[in-house]
Amino acid sequence: MKTCPDCKTRLTPIKIVDQKGHGLTDVGFHYTRTAPPKTGPWSGKLTNSEGTIQAYLCDGCGRALFYADAN
Repeated sequence: MKTCPDCKTRLTPIKIVDQKGHGLTDVGFHYTRTAPPKTGPWSGKLTNSEGTIQAYLCDGCGRALFYADAN
């Protein structure tokens, strides 16, 4: 269980949602440290991702935190 570094309360996993137009789209974040992001020629998906970014919300103070998870 992850806890808030400020108030030591439990962190709840959350999803970041990007509202575009009239719909809602879940947003997934990836990261790369070594090179600029590259996408595949046919899929358009990131090909050199080192992992994903997970979002959490503190149940006590309301702070949003982001953690990197390696692939």
